[in-house]
Amino acid sequence: VAPGTAARPVLQHHLARTLVDLAGLDADLPGRNLLDEATRGGADEPLFALAGFGLQASVVLGEWHLVLDLRSYVHTRRRHDWSKGRGRLYDRREGLATEGDRSREHPELAAELRSALLEWLARAPAAGVGTGAPLSAGALENLESLGYTGFRPSGGPWYAPEVSGVDRTPR
Repeated sequence: VAPGTAARPVLQHHLARTLVDLAGLDADLPGRNLLDEATRGGADEPLFALAGFGLQASVVLGEWHLVLDLRSYVHTRRRHDWSKGRGRLYDRREGLATEGDRSREHPELAAELRSALLEWLARAPAAGVGTGAPLSAGALENLESLGYTGFRPSGGPWYAPEVSGVDRTPR
């Protein structure tokens, strides 16, 4: 296999799957074999994710990354408001700068990725996909120093399926 980089995201479980396959072991592990992809190309599969507190969901497919705000919220330390239903489409080759939203230039792609993301969310359990764990005062202080605390959700369910279309209104 020639050295190089992959355009598709690689997750830890993909590496584990690859190493187990290389060792010739028979193990029931998730993930894809990265060598198969390197030698044969492999089909592009969407990669879905949720942000902390379920405030945003996203999907990566090839060079494209769609981020969807699931709830309206503000951050107490940053000057930025997020609005429920707002979607932003980024070209991963350009980075994820806020001014890099490409949803106006590619509305069909944004709508397609949004539909895939909403379908993925609809398959999640009604109670949500995760729960919070109690944190020590030291852990909370560390998270706060990194800017990972201070979000104030606006209330309501964690996921609103009634939100349709990608909001391309400039903010």
